[in-house]
Amino acid sequence: MLSHIPMLVRIVLFISFFLLISCSSKSKVVIDSSHISDVEDDYSEMTTRYPLYVGDITDKRKDKDSLGTLGLTDVSSNDILKWLSKAFVSRGYKLNIDDKKLAEGQETQACVVDIGLKLAYIRSSSTSKATNIVLSTYIKQAETSKYYRGTDTGMNWISSESEIISSFTLALKDALDTMESDMPNHCPKN
Repeated sequence: MLSHIPMLVRIVLFISFFLLISCSSKSKVVIDSSHISDVEDDYSEMTTRYPLYVGDITDKRKDKDSLGTLGLTDVSSNDILKWLSKAFVSRGYKLNIDDKKLAEGQETQACVVDIGLKLAYIRSSSTSKATNIVLSTYIKQAETSKYYRGTDTGMNWISSESEIISSFTLALKDALDTMESDMPNHCPKN
């Protein structure tokens, strides 16, 4: 029995050291508008063949700050609506448009969409991660509501800020790609 004590002490020390290191490395990543480029293009008009306009962008999440946890890293948002708005602008959308701002006759050819951010979170399990973004849309001309989910899954390598930002960006791109491919079914025909 006494011969097992040195081995038991080593195991207890190893586990204590591992727990001490893992608990002390807890960090926080904040996603804000600086994580999207300012490059503008005509992506939305090229893919849908008519202009898409965004009316209101609102945050409909219950917890407006938390975006989940990746490993031991808490992820939060600092003005996520600016981040979302910049994503729309970078894809060629014109923001804060309502029917009154459209040119004469353009209201029958354009599609005005109100966007709501319903869910945005990242989770991890062991060495994998999953990021989800759910957008609610209200298409004014068709008086139709629809939800679009974007996801990104993969390995959680080191829970770095760039890994988290990239995962959210890919999930948002997935949601926007799905939304844009579905818009011709709901928007006015030219």
